[in-house]
Amino acid sequence: MNTHNLQITQTSIEKVIELYETHNSRHSVMLVGKTLSGKTTTWKLFKYALITLNKRGFSEYNKIIVRKCFV
Repeated sequence: MNTHNLQITQTSIEKVIELYETHNSRHSVMLVGKTLSGKTTTWKLFKYALITLNKRGFSEYNKIIVRKCFV
């Protein structure tokens, strides 16, 4: 969060951890919520964290590949 000049809050940290845990136990994940509730920010922080850990040599953290699908 510091890298992206975002304020670190307990809620933000918990949401990213929840997304990580859900991602590990499901085939796909859908983020839903009210406008401006932090869905995109949570997703981007999660993606950035996994990519960073993978680049630092932690092979158990896979890079996130985003596929855009519009119906």
